[in-house]
Order: sequence, then C-alpha cells, then structure tokens
Amino acid sequence: MPNYDEAEVREASSKILSRGMTAASIIINNRCNLTCKHCYIYEPERQTGKPSEFFRQISPKNFSRETALAIAKDLKGLVYLVTMPAMEPFLSRESTDTALVVARESSQRASVSIITNATLAPTWLDERRTRELTDTVEFLSI
Repeated sequence: MPNYDEAEVREASSKILSRGMTAASIIINNRCNLTCKHCYIYEPERQTGKPSEFFRQISPKNFSRETALAIAKDLKGLVYLVTMPAMEPFLSRESTDTALVVARESSQRASVSIITNATLAPTWLDERRTRELTDTVEFLSI
C-alpha cells in the first residue's frame, strides 16, 4: 500500500474542493470489531477467504490525527455535512479522540454525523468525551 504524506492528501482534497463539493466523509479508521453478514466491507473476504487489503491496512503513519484535522480545516466553509463512516470510529482511545477532534473542528461550520455500531462506545466515551460528542455531533447513527 502506498504511503501518502499530509501534503499529498491535502493537495488532493484541495482539487476535489475546487470542483464544488458540498459534503465530505472522513474515515477515521478502517477497522471494525464486528464482522456482520450484511456489511459490504467484508464481502470480498467472504468471497475469496482472504483478508481484504484495502479495508484493513490504514496505518497511523499514512493517516494520522493531524492529517484528519488538517483535512477538516481545509473543508472550512465548503461543506454542510461531515460524516465519519466505514468501520468503527470508537475502536480505540486514539480513534475516538481523533473522531472527536475532527468533529469539534468541523462543527464550527458544518453539521457532523458519526456512524457507529456503538458496541465500544461505553469503553472510550467517558464523561468528558460524551459531553464533547453531544456538543459537536448533530447526528449519531447506530
């Protein structure tokens, strides 16, 4: 899998934004703690019996919290909805904190929604994080 640095990601985002994008999705991580039968993410694995290379390989070196936050800042004034879909944003303390910092930055000018299976939310959402979530996220989809 190629390594993308922050400058390359931001340049690609800038090109997309210049085309008049009105919504964005920021994938905080690409892993999940479940393997639901209805989930399209795992369909290639079910068909081939081999782990999917695409959906399991995002390394923090390739997409860090700083990169996610930089992209959220780049979206300033150009989006009305930022979603954090595909996999579980509350998978770890790090991904939970990343989701919350991106939501906080994005919510200043956009409606933010987070998609989660909620099975791990009680693990990482302490009182402070829960307050931050309710202050910044318009829509939580479970």
